Amino acid sequence: MNNLLKKKINLFIIFVILTIFFIGNVYIFSKLSQVKDVFNPYIFLLIINIDVVFFLTILALSLRYLIKLIFEKSESGKLRKKLSFLLIALVIIPAMILSVSSITLISNATNLWFSGKVEDALSSLKEVSDKNIENTKHFLNGIGNLIKTGRLTIKDAEKYFNIKIKKIDNSNSKKTELIEKDRRLFLKYSYKDLELIYPLDKDFSETYQKIKKINEIYKQFRYYKNPVRITYIITMLILTMFVILAAIWFSQYIVRNITYPLEKLVEASKKLAKGNLNVKINIKAPDEIGILIKEFNNMVEELKNLYLKLERNNKELKANKEYLEAILDNARTGVIFSNRFGKIEKINKSAVEILGINPNDLKNKDIEEFLRDLGVDISLVDREQTINRDGKSIILKITKISPKGYILVFDDITDILLAEKYLT
Repeated sequence: MNNLLKKKINLFIIFVILTIFFIGNVYIFSKLSQVKDVFNPYIFLLIINIDVVFFLTILALSLRYLIKLIFEKSESGKLRKKLSFLLIALVIIPAMILSVSSITLISNATNLWFSGKVEDALSSLKEVSDKNIENTKHFLNGIGNLIKTGRLTIKDAEKYFNIKIKKIDNSNSKKTELIEKDRRLFLKYSYKDLELIYPLDKDFSETYQKIKKINEIYKQFRYYKNPVRITYIITMLILTMFVILAAIWFSQYIVRNITYPLEKLVEASKKLAKGNLNVKINIKAPDEIGILIKEFNNMVEELKNLYLKLERNNKELKANKEYLEAILDNARTGVIFSNRFGKIEKINKSAVEILGINPNDLKNKDIEEFLRDLGVDISLVDREQTINRDGKSIILKITKISPKGYILVFDDITDILLAEKYLT
């Protein structure tokens, strides 16, 4: 159900975009089709469509990268995300400022190009040119009047004023016509039964034709105001989005080269913290990060060697301890010792037999308390003492190995004393 709804939503979005795209094309083409002999509206429309498609493609790619970066949930990607946003912001902010400024300048420039001031200036130039032609027409009218009144002959007019004159059917209308021949303008003026053709100045002819052509193009070009502005704006947006896309891609490339070794270092550190001494980072980097990785590998190697050495020492200590315990268990002398906290840890067999005690009752018992119960003077350290217990004469010696740690060594000398007494 969710997939079906998602599919319907995507189809609806595509339909809306295509509808807007089609309506926009129809509107722009309706404006461009009013322009004649300047640009092919189909080509112009194709350029706009290519710009729009290119812009939407770059926008989609940029949004894809940004969304992927924003919603990345990897714990190891936090540093990469921060650095990426920092680098992207360093590029996007100036690019957006430049883009907004450029779009504003483009809008102002197009408004200036198609403002009434430019049209007024072109109209003024045309009026000046028309005024010049009007003055020439008055001049030809005067020449025709002089010829008709007999004060000037046709031959003299052609000779002195460079005017070509010929007879035509009598007509009371005064017609004026500009004709072009060999890229030069001639003013043809009809005065009654005379037709006067006067060559205009060559520079004026060229200027007048240029002004007329520019004026015609400008009037048609007004229909291009919005399409031209849209094209420039889309082009600027494409450049901006291209810069942003390049910034996103380049930031990902740079940040990955920086953070990837660090992420591997973090992973290796976590494994090391869990006791894995076989971890090693196989990444080479020609910078401080490479030095850090190298030192980390050296540290892990040293820790591994120390651990192996410590393990060997522990095995040796364990073997020595077992050896000593075997000696103590088989010794005829009683031995009792405590740990550094004063708790009894070891009682050998001879001590149990001599003192007649249960070793389980003395485990973790305070040795000083036990010595006092035996009647031992704790202050006489490293000196022999003799005590009597259950009819036995016991000679003992206390050795202090720590503030609360003691070793008690003793032996039953009852038989020795009886023998000495018997001999005496």
